Amino acid sequence: MLLPKKDKQQLIRAALNLSENDTVISNVKIVNVLSGEIMAGNVYIKGAYISFVDYELGPIPEGIFQIDGESQYLTPGFIDAHMHIESSMLTPRNFAEMVVPYGTTTVVCDPHEMANVFGIAGIEYFLQNGEELPMRQLIDIPSCVPSVAGLENSGATLYAKDIESIIKNDRIVGLAEVMDYEGVIHSSPKITDMIAEIEKNGKYIQGHAPKLTQNKLAAYLIGGPISDHESSRVEEWLEKYRQGMHIDLRDSNTNKNLEIFAAKVSQLKYKDRFSFCTDDRRCNVTLKEGHINALVRKTIRAGMDPIDAIRMASYNAANEMNIPYLGAIAPGYVADLLLLDSFESMKPSLVIFEGQVVAENGGLKRKIPPKKCSLEEINSINLPSLKREDLMIKAPDSVEDTAAMNFIEYESFTSSFTKVQQDTFRVKNGFIDISDKADTMFVAVLNRYGLRTKSVTVVKKFGIHHGAVASSISHDSHNITVVYDTPENGLTAIERLVKQKGGMAAVENGEILSALPLPVGGLMSLDSAEKVAAQVEDMSRANKKLGNIYLENPISRITILALLVSPDVKLSDLGMVDVERQEIIPLFPTDQRRE
Repeated sequence: MLLPKKDKQQLIRAALNLSENDTVISNVKIVNVLSGEIMAGNVYIKGAYISFVDYELGPIPEGIFQIDGESQYLTPGFIDAHMHIESSMLTPRNFAEMVVPYGTTTVVCDPHEMANVFGIAGIEYFLQNGEELPMRQLIDIPSCVPSVAGLENSGATLYAKDIESIIKNDRIVGLAEVMDYEGVIHSSPKITDMIAEIEKNGKYIQGHAPKLTQNKLAAYLIGGPISDHESSRVEEWLEKYRQGMHIDLRDSNTNKNLEIFAAKVSQLKYKDRFSFCTDDRRCNVTLKEGHINALVRKTIRAGMDPIDAIRMASYNAANEMNIPYLGAIAPGYVADLLLLDSFESMKPSLVIFEGQVVAENGGLKRKIPPKKCSLEEINSINLPSLKREDLMIKAPDSVEDTAAMNFIEYESFTSSFTKVQQDTFRVKNGFIDISDKADTMFVAVLNRYGLRTKSVTVVKKFGIHHGAVASSISHDSHNITVVYDTPENGLTAIERLVKQKGGMAAVENGEILSALPLPVGGLMSLDSAEKVAAQVEDMSRANKKLGNIYLENPISRITILALLVSPDVKLSDLGMVDVERQEIIPLFPTDQRRE
């Protein structure tokens, strides 16, 4: 149902009588991802589907619109197996305008971010704004809203009963990354009911299982999820692949190990359960590198056979989602096709979507008309007025000059993994003082949905060493996260976020260094990719000026401090969270005494 309506009798007639076809693509080298061959041929299209692939190069009937491929490669359109459009910072329509010229004809979007802000209305926004586009924007229903129930407050909570109103929509294809792996393993009613509802409707279940291994991995797979995109090491995804998982190889804002992974994949005998995904990828990265075509290019450079890489970017992804007749060049398959001059550049000269030319030489054939949605007008930032004490840590009454305190420390300035540590901090006027601690900043998470909940601690090896950065992009609750040296700088950054209805802000010495307004749910801009990319680059420069010189994309750092499904300890509006144990870590040990 999610593909265009197929008139089988019409296609049969077009296959038998080639003159009845609408288009023929001739003089091409067809990349056959079903047989693993590259062969000369002509491809006939009737409506949105391929009717016949002629490898015998028979005569072409007169009167058919003919596209001369000029000896280029013809491949299936590319598919992103897992991504969040919100992470591009663009609306669905502006996102399509950006990626279609790169050859992406299908994406599987998890609107998890907007669902955490607006609930079902956030998913409906993607269904509405993503209509009538020159690409296919499919939707996986967010599985964990909030990501871990009881340990954070987001803008909504979704249960199995809540998705009944949208699950029958043609563009809903599955359940998005099941991040609550502990909930699956221990049969949490909320996640178990959600999985059962999806299975009842015959849709697939996408996984998310960082560092999961051995018996826990087995239990997770038995629970229903079939895939993973979170592996950080070759040994990790190889174990998962051997146990039957589908692996989505990721190249995102911060995960840049694709070439290392691809070199190992290329050595495996069978590669049917590998696909590509971009997960969280901002528009500036895509404009600079490309989209799925960039992942294919990198994989080929790492030693992958081009046909295998293209198959992973098309047919394998369609199989992961259980979508027949998508991702290959064969009779009865939807006519999503690309013309490529070379495998080295992977830049499409022509993009065909459902039988129609939609992009040529890096640009869309027709501009996508805007589509207003009422949700775009809603201000999602609902914070109480704050004072400096709200961003300070009051020491226990039982201490005087120093206090032992738990805090968050990154494994390194480039790692996304964090540990809980304990140290002794000076106490000044009754509050924790960090002025003598190297590479140490305050961090606060504040509920932005009117609940007035907040937590404050200290973070080490975050990156910046002075000033403040604040963000309403804060996976997965998207509460306000702010990292700062002084309460004054932190307040200035937060006040700017409130004024611009969300986004990001960087502050130095009480002055705004850079601002990135994202008024749609505090996550997306209504502006074009080019304009937003320029703002992102400016924000990255501001982060580097404040000290984060360690990351190519430093603005991603703050977005994962509240990510409660990423090992090992993160911060929510309710406190520090032990991710594996799923419990709040006290800020101060309980046995402290005044000396």
